[in-house]
Amino acid sequence: MKACKVCHRLVDKVSLETEKKKDAKIVADENVCPACHNPTSKTWQGYVIIQDPKKSRIARKMNIQAQGRFALKVR
Repeated sequence: MKACKVCHRLVDKVSLETEKKKDAKIVADENVCPACHNPTSKTWQGYVIIQDPKKSRIARKMNIQAQGRFALKVR
């Protein structure tokens, strides 16, 4: 599993298949984030699941506007 260097979204084969079903234009590649198209990294720490970003303090602090799985720290 990898994490996006910009938006911190966690990317793995399962999440790529889910995104691919939603939008046929997405190319399944673990080296590129499907949400923001920036490079991913294997070096990350922490794990948070955001279910309701409008009510979540963590989501506000991390500047996350979408629900999903995110890494707390990415290098």
